Amino acid sequence: MKIYDINPNTNELINELGRAAPLDKMSGGFKVTGNSTNKVPKPKKKNKINVFNFVIGEWELKPDYRGLVYYLPESQESTEISEIGVEPPLGYLTEPPPTPQSELNEALVFRIEKQRKEKEALGITLNSVRYAGNPENRQAISEAINFLTEVGLTEFPLWKDSDNQFHKNHPLLDVRQAYKDIGIRRSELIGLECEYIRQVFDDGLSDVSNLTWK
Repeated sequence: MKIYDINPNTNELINELGRAAPLDKMSGGFKVTGNSTNKVPKPKKKNKINVFNFVIGEWELKPDYRGLVYYLPESQESTEISEIGVEPPLGYLTEPPPTPQSELNEALVFRIEKQRKEKEALGITLNSVRYAGNPENRQAISEAINFLTEVGLTEFPLWKDSDNQFHKNHPLLDVRQAYKDIGIRRSELIGLECEYIRQVFDDGLSDVSNLTWK
């Protein structure tokens, strides 16, 4: 007689071919050991596994997709099935669905804007002095110009540039011109940004890693 072992945690069939039942030394007959049965399992099917129902004393075929990682058509997030009896939903995918073009375009626009801000932050160099173009520095330059104008001076006793270099008696005219040049350069960079974004939507531009910002 053959017996079939049952997993004590999941009640699933362990040995499909079964094994010879041991002899009972007292009776001389075969015996069914614990966590096993002499009931013959049902024929194996794809994505099905024999699970023993102790209530009715029979094997039942249940869905077995354990280990399957699937995606829903509208989601990039994956789900892994880890339990017997759980089936994937209809229309599931085994690979991530293509990212919608709208999301790809949004990511490209973000990268273009990031590049523009990085180039903008470099600012300009006037008479060997660099003036950064990031928003904080533009604000600081504007406040410095307004202050010196109000007190009626034409030079900054000490000016710290964007490379952390100090300059004595720095001309207000230079700072004014630098502030103006930063604004002109920023306007040109924003113009390039708009053109590149237009290309994304109108021309299908997809590689923005080597855009020219001159």
